[in-house]
Amino acid sequence: MSFLNAFKKLNLQRQPLFRLIGDCILVEILETKEIKTKGIIIPTEFKKSVDGVFVDRPLFARVLLIGEGFYDEENQPVPLEVEMGDIVLIGQHAVRRISYFGPLVSSGTTVLGMIRESEIQMRFFGENAYKTAMSLLEEEKKENVK
Repeated sequence: MSFLNAFKKLNLQRQPLFRLIGDCILVEILETKEIKTKGIIIPTEFKKSVDGVFVDRPLFARVLLIGEGFYDEENQPVPLEVEMGDIVLIGQHAVRRISYFGPLVSSGTTVLGMIRESEIQMRFFGENAYKTAMSLLEEEKKENVK
């Protein structure tokens, strides 16, 4: 949560250093674990063919900063639906990584990227909602294995 807190503080400063435009969203890519089901291991990166088209596994990301949104036909602001701190599900290729030469921060494995709101496939309302959903899925998976 340190990056989220840092961007919240930046947002509250009297003179912001930068702002995101339109529906741009700054995200932190969350680590994904291998999925193990009935002896089958699905690695963190794979390609699956759907009707001859290869599809990458989606990613989970934490929303760190959001743009201002857009304006409708009457020039009224239309804010984005996501909020800072939400966990979102996005496609691997939807993310434009901030640095192609490794993470911006030299310590740890944090990877930052930019997405557009239209590229979000699912939204969890914060860290707790994400953890609750994942634990419920784990419980359901264990019950189905029995």
